[in-house]
Amino acid sequence: MHPQFAQLGSSRGSVGALGGFELFESSPTTPTTPTDNATEVADGAVGLVGTRNDADTGFGGRVSQARQLVDLAERTLESAVTYEVERGSSWAHIAAYLEISAEEAEQRYTPAVQAWNRAFEEPYRLDETGRKRIPQLPTAAYDPTWACTQLDRWAYLRHVGIDDRQAVSASLVMAEAADEQVPGAQTWSARSC
Repeated sequence: MHPQFAQLGSSRGSVGALGGFELFESSPTTPTTPTDNATEVADGAVGLVGTRNDADTGFGGRVSQARQLVDLAERTLESAVTYEVERGSSWAHIAAYLEISAEEAEQRYTPAVQAWNRAFEEPYRLDETGRKRIPQLPTAAYDPTWACTQLDRWAYLRHVGIDDRQAVSASLVMAEAADEQVPGAQTWSARSC
């Protein structure tokens, strides 16, 4: 286990990773949590609401925005499937919600699950120069307290929890050790929130 994760008293299933807010450079192949993408989807959707700057937008601009939103939603779905696999959902359960066969779901999303698992084996990779470390885990895996605070602020400012300043973190506790969990409380997991 990576020393930083051991410091959190966690293993792959309960690393303190909660969401986006990139502190580090990440690559398109960096596994993310549903929260990483959900905040981006919500913010992207808001961008399609306003019309004040339509005159300044080139032809097809709204289509470009909508396509980016679909791409973000697809990444959110991929991370949600990974989350469900990691928490023990069967491919049949996942496939039922995707309205595809279990075999198709497994074939389509296994690479994402494998990438997630590889990230825990090698939390960093070197960039093409060999001098800069690029994290392979969501930013919150490296600083879960900060990430949870940011997500609570994001939710509060967008009225997700309706005047709840801890809409994201209220039911989360930091796990003392990978095998010690507080009964009835959700641990800070790699895809919680």
